[in-house]
Amino acid sequence: MVNTRDTVFIWASTDGPPSHDGPGFLWNDHKALASWQSIPSYIEDNAAALRTEYLKFLFEISEIKIGRRSLLEAFEIEPGFSYWWMTLISEKSPLKTETVLNGIRFLALERMLRDSGAAVVVLQGGFQELEDALTGLSEKGNFKLIVRSRRDKGTRVRSVSRLLGKSTTLFGIVFFLRYILRRWPLRKLARNTSMWFTGSTSVTLFSHFVHLVPEFTRDFGFTTGQWGSVPHCVKGEGRKINWFHHFFSHTSVASATQAVDIVARSQESFSDTETHTFFDSFLSLSVLLRSLKYAALLQLKSAMVNRHLEHQIRLSDNAHRWPLLRKDWLESLRGPTLWQNVIWVSVIRRICSTLPTQQFGLFLYEGQPWEYALNFFWRKHNHGNLIALPHSIIPYWALMYHHDPRVHNRGAPNSIPLDCCFAVNGPLMRDSLVESGYPLSLLVEVEAHRFVDSLAPFTKYRPESAKLPTMLILSDHLASSSGPLFHCVENLTPDTKCRYRFLVKFHPAFVEDIPISIGDFFQTSTKPLSDLMKHIDVVLSTPNTAAGFETFCAGVPTVILLADGTLNMSSIKGVAGELVVKDSIELDNLLRTTDFCQITNERPALLWTDPSLPRWRKLIPPPTSS
Repeated sequence: MVNTRDTVFIWASTDGPPSHDGPGFLWNDHKALASWQSIPSYIEDNAAALRTEYLKFLFEISEIKIGRRSLLEAFEIEPGFSYWWMTLISEKSPLKTETVLNGIRFLALERMLRDSGAAVVVLQGGFQELEDALTGLSEKGNFKLIVRSRRDKGTRVRSVSRLLGKSTTLFGIVFFLRYILRRWPLRKLARNTSMWFTGSTSVTLFSHFVHLVPEFTRDFGFTTGQWGSVPHCVKGEGRKINWFHHFFSHTSVASATQAVDIVARSQESFSDTETHTFFDSFLSLSVLLRSLKYAALLQLKSAMVNRHLEHQIRLSDNAHRWPLLRKDWLESLRGPTLWQNVIWVSVIRRICSTLPTQQFGLFLYEGQPWEYALNFFWRKHNHGNLIALPHSIIPYWALMYHHDPRVHNRGAPNSIPLDCCFAVNGPLMRDSLVESGYPLSLLVEVEAHRFVDSLAPFTKYRPESAKLPTMLILSDHLASSSGPLFHCVENLTPDTKCRYRFLVKFHPAFVEDIPISIGDFFQTSTKPLSDLMKHIDVVLSTPNTAAGFETFCAGVPTVILLADGTLNMSSIKGVAGELVVKDSIELDNLLRTTDFCQITNERPALLWTDPSLPRWRKLIPPPTSS
């Protein structure tokens, strides 16, 4: 192994790093080891600057000139609407693609290499895009790059590029056909114009068909855990609701046919105050043909633009970073992402053109591509106010909620179609958006509808049968990020495991099998979180789920597990009382703290939780004063 003072090692292998005398950087590990510095830890220490730099980088990519037009403008698919806003690059969701995590890590690595002054950089392990990005950086940064355990790069790049392009196109077509077959039963809920509420008495809600609340729906009308008491508040003011649902298969609702049955039963009981359909209930032959037209148009634009794009990028300051984005770019123009997006555009275009004029609408905002299409066509067809509503919280690294400030001030054709008001549920969300450049004038205050009831002060109760303190383990919707929770608990010392009762609550949208064979000491529960909080002593959560944020705000000691290869997505990042562990050793030490498991009702003022919902009532006044 090279061992000079001018050499820096980058360890991106899945194996543990060896001991050595010189400096080194760990690509995945959160814990520094001897002379090895942790890139993820560097990110957490410099989070604000790196987030700003990544958003700046993406904005500059969108403004690269292709002839006389920017890249963003070159992908216009409707007058005034650019497909750029629907690409994986623009969406920048760390829940959908590894590009965001890898991009942030690479920006951190750039800074660390610059500070090290290394003349030689040795990369061990990693992946092709990282190698390509480092090769470009080495040419720009005047250091020599040595790659260990890699095949000939030139041959591999060409072959991988060809195979990736062909396979992505094939996967996209297969996705399109399967999507149509699986969603076609939703057309049973197709509505004609006369069935929709309109005028000052109607509110239109665009939702996800998940987190269903059967008991509330039976007695008060349809709602989900993401909407809480908002629908009841709306109807209490004398309004009626048009519901549009996004369907996807999960453990509670496995098929489109089952979803239709659930909605039909709810519709029977409350047909005078609410009407329901799904986005994909608007699928038709004309919608499919329009989807094919959009796809063909994008394929043509891709063929024309990509010839010039690579050349223009090579001339820019971001040339060395482009390899990290290339895969997402291809996927957005050829793969399943393309076909999902063109279906969304076609369906939403039809919805907004056939829906009677609406004065007020709300949609659950997650920074997903369909939301930009909804905003564009809602405005185009002269509907009224549209409010973007995050259903719970905004995790720190959920970059789909954030943009470079210049995005909001661009003012040119095809600018971001997100000029609607943004409903913020507390100081934490408001300050986070303002910090990243979101216009303060577009923010409106509402109560944290999802947490109003669950965050009421409560008294801890432990039944006689529960002799041991209880740890509640909260998964998110993916097995890949939930699995480390179970590994962490299973690796606790026997003494610690004997001192706790372990209860698991899976995310409502958890769609995969349990990632590992969990031991007999794990129990599971499907009870509402608000009920469970009265009987638990400590929570172990992934950073991604709102449930961990809810228990933290309720005063329950909440520990966030920050697994290797991840970012701290937690919304309470940097908030007083935040508890983060990186492995079972740190969790074990924390659980041995004598005063650790203490419930407190003195939570930080992160949310607005007035149960009378005065902010909501101001936002949605009764019809007579609208």
